[in-house]
Amino acid sequence: MGRLPAVKRREQLLDSAAELFATLGYARATTAELARAAEVT
Repeated sequence: MGRLPAVKRREQLLDSAAELFATLGYARATTAELARAAEVT
């Protein structure tokens, strides 16, 4: 798959963050976990 447009990438990151925060809580979520969940490096 090619590179996502910035708007889609942002949406993907926000969706992944919301899911991660709901599961772990904001204080326990890490940027590494967020990157893994959003499938970015």
